[in-house]
Amino acid sequence: MTLSQHAMSVGRAVDPIYVDYSIFSTLLTCEEKARLSYVEHLRSIDEPLSLGFGAAFHAGVESYWRSGTVQDARAGFLTEIKRRGTALPISMDADEKRSVERGIYLLECYIEKYQGETYEVMRRPDDGKPYVELGFAVHFMDWKDQPVHYVGKIDSVKRSLVDGRVRNFELKTTSLGLSRYLEQVRPNHQVTGYFLGAKSLGLDPAGTIWDCVYISDRKPDPKKGGWMTFGIDSEKDFGRRETRRSEVDVDEFLTDLRYATTRFLSLRDSKLRRWTRNAPAACYMYGGCQYLEVCATNLNENIIRSKFKVEKWAPWEGIINREVMKA
Repeated sequence: MTLSQHAMSVGRAVDPIYVDYSIFSTLLTCEEKARLSYVEHLRSIDEPLSLGFGAAFHAGVESYWRSGTVQDARAGFLTEIKRRGTALPISMDADEKRSVERGIYLLECYIEKYQGETYEVMRRPDDGKPYVELGFAVHFMDWKDQPVHYVGKIDSVKRSLVDGRVRNFELKTTSLGLSRYLEQVRPNHQVTGYFLGAKSLGLDPAGTIWDCVYISDRKPDPKKGGWMTFGIDSEKDFGRRETRRSEVDVDEFLTDLRYATTRFLSLRDSKLRRWTRNAPAACYMYGGCQYLEVCATNLNENIIRSKFKVEKWAPWEGIINREVMKA
């Protein structure tokens, strides 16, 4: 069902509501964090280095998938750092493990490690553009006569040169132990949602490749040679695992998604001053919540004005499919 068809079915043109994995997962982590992020749209002026580094690495790999050149990969990485204003240290000798040098070397090692892989990036039949950062939108419920769409972007969609089947690829950077992080592939709502998204685009993925990159604090060691000269271990710093989903898995994901979305929209429309805080469980996850000081000072306006900017979360921007399928 297209968006215009859906609007006609309810008798008038209506603007859709968009929900993505970030809204979904944040609400389940902490309702107040979801309010500050996706209702108040507060973004930290000083972006956490982990977010900037991860986004830059994604941009570098995306540039490589699009062009196939290492030069473009480096340029994509550096351009994203500059665009976001992320204050990464330059040298790997810094105390901070995330640096420009480590990012570039990790990126180049990643490309070398997988350049002979048995997967090729698929391309759109109409214009030949690669299936990279592939946007999707799926209508999965209504809220007060408004259609609600689940949106997202799949990092890349590739076809196996061995069995000819399609795989979604989800790229992650992490400072957690890689063997443990690879276990997070299932259950995983983000990954399951990509199966739903891919099918809405007419694709039939056999599975998703959970493609993980470890960010270590390893220092360069020229004596060991190879990539260890630059502090990168080509075996320990990269890992992949394939995961599959059944129709039942997707249906159960939709059950959770509808529950969380109903809760989010009910709270949004309630106009409550603040929502329930999950303290301290959510406050110290992944190095600490960016809103920790806001909650600790009970929404101190001076803290909010001095440390945050308003930047609307717009996950629907750049979605390429023209038809919104119904789940």
